[in-house]
Amino acid sequence: MFTVSVSSGALRALTMCAGQDPTRGMLTSVCVDTTTAGRVLLVTTDGHRMLVVKATAEGNAHPGRYLVPFFECKAAKPAHKADPIRIDIEPKGGTETTLGGTFTIHGKTRTTGTLLDGWQYPEWRRVIPEARELRKPGELAHFDFGYVGDFGTIAELLGCDGPRIIHNGNSGARVYLGADAFGILMPMRIGEKETCAHVDWLDAVREEVAKAA
Repeated sequence: MFTVSVSSGALRALTMCAGQDPTRGMLTSVCVDTTTAGRVLLVTTDGHRMLVVKATAEGNAHPGRYLVPFFECKAAKPAHKADPIRIDIEPKGGTETTLGGTFTIHGKTRTTGTLLDGWQYPEWRRVIPEARELRKPGELAHFDFGYVGDFGTIAELLGCDGPRIIHNGNSGARVYLGADAFGILMPMRIGEKETCAHVDWLDAVREEVAKAA
């Protein structure tokens, strides 16, 4: 067994980026990724955005990916405002990349359940752009306003005062969220017609402004 500790704000932020479609069970979870020795990362994605948060762990964390159900994490509340949320993970064993077992969330109340099993979590590292790939010139990205606003809320929950989108042309952009977290935001796929469209009365407004100048 091993125990992961994460702030209640970070856990709430993670649930904002998790999927909620029950047919895509692996996305309706907070993935506890221990595949890198000595590092525990919490990951959520709904296919349009992703959040990765570094966490601390105690005990022997067998390398793998442990899927804690999203709804259980969303309901977790700290015993006191400044207290972290602790998640005990008891693997069932095996050598699969995504491992089953049980979990216990310790907060204001204690919740015990079964890790999601039988799902292969996406290879989330593949969508992270390398530094040399960033800032492609001449390519514009269009982002969903709701997702951009969500990342503003996520930054507040993580205590990040200076969040920013690091543009990557029309590919997935990094979102800077401080030293212990980052996001990925996928651009909207829209055509030239939608990009250049404007309301019918815009030209008339321009003419009125020109006459008044």
